[in-house]
Parts: sequence; C-alpha cells; structure tokens
Amino acid sequence: MAQYPEVYRNKEWPKSRKVVIIRANGLCERCKKKGKIKPGKIVHHIIWLTDTNKSDWNIAYNPKNLEYVCNDCHEDIHDRSIGLQKFLIPPHIV
Repeated sequence: MAQYPEVYRNKEWPKSRKVVIIRANGLCERCKKKGKIKPGKIVHHIIWLTDTNKSDWNIAYNPKNLEYVCNDCHEDIHDRSIGLQKFLIPPHIV
C-alpha cells in the first residue's frame, strides 16, 4: 500500500500517471536506459514523497519527477529484495 494514499486519490494523479506511461511508451524507463526492453508497471516518484512535500505539485504530480519502472527496478530503487534474492546473491565488494 502506498504511504500517502491522498496523493493517489487526488484528481491530478491519473492525469500525471497517464502522461508518464505514454511518454515511456509503456516501457520501463530505467531498463530502456540500460538497453533492455521491459514493460513498466509502476509510476515512481524520483524525489520521494514525504510529509513535508506531498502537497507540492512539482513533487507529487509533475511528470518531470515521475518515471515509469518495472517491478524489479522499483524494488532496486527502494533497496528491497524479491524473495531470498539478497540472501542468495552476495553483496559487491569494493
């Protein structure tokens, strides 16, 4: 569930979401930058929503602050693992 449901219930959200999906041609924008073709699934806020900025249109609804991403990229953005992936794949050692 989204942390700020009021943002996604606002009449502005469906408009902004549609613009972003059309701009991305339905493809994950991060995968596309890597040369991969994968369908997008989630409209993600580049500058994450917070209690202090959730009412700022430029943060919440401006397509310049939104990107269309697949589930895998969204999980990576939020540093969440899928199942046991992080347990099974050792971290990069620098």
